Parts: sequence; C-alpha cells; structure tokens
Amino acid sequence: SEKKFYGILSERFEKGYFIQDLKTEEKMILCSEECIGFKFRKYYFDPEALEFIRKSLERTGDILVYDEIGYLEMEKIDIWDLLQGNALLIVRKDLVPFVSSRFRAEIFEVTKENREDLVNVILERIRIIE
Repeated sequence: SEKKFYGILSERFEKGYFIQDLKTEEKMILCSEECIGFKFRKYYFDPEALEFIRKSLERTGDILVYDEIGYLEMEKIDIWDLLQGNALLIVRKDLVPFVSSRFRAEIFEVTKENREDLVNVILERIRIIE
C-alpha cells in the first residue's frame, strides 16, 4: 500500500538552508548567513522556522522524514519526543551515536559510490513496513 510521508526536507541555497514541510509542501528559510533571528554557529536562524519544524513533525502519516538532524537539534530545539514510529532520519555522521542510542535503528552511511543504490535499498525497507 502507498505510504504517507510527513516531516521536514532541507535544501541548501547560496547563503543558507530552506526547509520544506513534506505534507503541505510549504517552504521557508531555516537559516542564512544574513541576519534573520538568532545566531547559532555560522548561521542566523529564523525562530519561526523552529515552530514550522515542530508543526511538520506533529502531523500524521506512516513514515516521518527528518532531513537533516544537526547541532541545532542537539543544542537548541527539543524534537526527540516527536520522533515516534517509523522514521527516516538523515543525521550528521558525528551525531549518529547520539541518535542511534535513543532509537532502534538501521544505519546506512551515504557515500558518493553508494548514494544511487542506497535509494533503492531504503525504498525496499520502507515498502515492507506495515
């Protein structure tokens, strides 16, 4: 049966990152090198984007997608209670131990060599989820 995805996708642009709600397809700037909100590491983050993320994760569906969990989620926003059920989490390599210690996880490392094939492997795993 057709799986219903919900959650967040991120997309790089010249000066920062957009985020997109998978269910509504709404898009907004998460962070930028230009001053929009609070500074965290090298970017300025829009506080409204944090609420946007939370709302996206609170929607319903079969599989939650979160692209990409990074230092912001570790240090500034508490999203862990929202990551329930089946999920596809894209995580910075150095944060994998933290995330995998909290969830029963199958971990795939994405490389230039495997990135095309990995899509099919993950889609097959998703297909067998009931």
